Amino acid sequence: MSSPAVAFPRRPRLVAFAVSLIIAWLLLGLGALWLRRGPIENDLTGRAADAVRSAGATQVRVSAEGREIVLHGRFDSAEDARRAAAAAAVSGSSSVRLAADAVIASEPAQPLVVGMEQRAGRAPAGVVLSATVPDSATRAALLGAAADAAGGVVSATVTVDPRVATPAVEAFGDVARALGTGPGVRSVTIDGSSVVLWGSAPDDAARASIGAAVLAAARQSIPGASLENRLAVGSGATVALDPATGEILRPAAPTPATVPAPSAVPAPAPAPGTTGGAGWAAAGSADSTRAALRAALDGTALTFPVGDTVLGASTRSGLDKVARALLPGDLTVIVGGHTDSTGPRALNQALSIDRARVAREYLVMRGVPAERIRAAGFGPDQPIADNASTSGRAANRRVDVTPVAD
Repeated sequence: MSSPAVAFPRRPRLVAFAVSLIIAWLLLGLGALWLRRGPIENDLTGRAADAVRSAGATQVRVSAEGREIVLHGRFDSAEDARRAAAAAAVSGSSSVRLAADAVIASEPAQPLVVGMEQRAGRAPAGVVLSATVPDSATRAALLGAAADAAGGVVSATVTVDPRVATPAVEAFGDVARALGTGPGVRSVTIDGSSVVLWGSAPDDAARASIGAAVLAAARQSIPGASLENRLAVGSGATVALDPATGEILRPAAPTPATVPAPSAVPAPAPAPGTTGGAGWAAAGSADSTRAALRAALDGTALTFPVGDTVLGASTRSGLDKVARALLPGDLTVIVGGHTDSTGPRALNQALSIDRARVAREYLVMRGVPAERIRAAGFGPDQPIADNASTSGRAANRRVDVTPVAD
């Protein structure tokens, strides 16, 4: 006796066909999306690169990964990185980030010094240049600009240090040509937005004319540049260039600048019936300046907004008090920048340096000699309050001003 056959149900052919059709459409859709990815990325890259260049970030390279914009290259400050990222956020992009190879300078730009001897009716006798730059490409560009401006011999000391921001290389050519306005030996030091002119001029009119030419040249690349004109006037103003640094050797006593230093604090007068003596000489001593600085900083908060280097009204007022305290003496100080603990550490380190640099430049504009102010960034490593609270983080976003130890 045979067993009955068991009939297994067959899957309807219509269902199999529908499943195959759906899979085919999915594969076609993914293929079309993949084919469009290249043109989309190219379009985003081109528009973002144009926007970043328009924002002044000429050393930055842009790429796209899908709809994400990626920034490569070197940034001279955290503020530059933020500005480039904001510019790169073009329509159609989903986000912007810094690539792993992006570098933010951890030290401010070092002073750039250029010196020139100009003889009457002749090409410059030579250009002397001293600078610290972040890479060999910038060094080559600077040396090329020096050779173009010299028309003769170039003596250069250009050091490469990857930690520093790029100095005012773009200003070099115009400033060097302005130095050659009329015969004489002259030198310019560019430190941030501060431009100091040293050397000699035949008369007051030439002094003013050369100063105006140098300032106009500097402002071509540094819109907020300010000039301190220390050219000595007259035939007795015998000066020479240091062949290593480009700075002026044996300068005559500097002629006072045409614009007086603001907010200078006069030294106290001697007591009645005295001629001054040691007590009078000590008025501008380091100890008295330290005491004045402590008084200026007492109860003064030199703080900043979140992720920014903007000097608010209260911070500017506090720095004004600091400048008045420092002006009478010769005390050297360190302006230290700080951040709270939020955000990437590398960005905070760069931001702290930027804050110190902005405060230093403000003090220089208020008349404190640039050589007496050093800038340093400490990132989030030296908090004065608890970063767990909003008020604590606000207190930590600051600069402080401390005397350099003797």
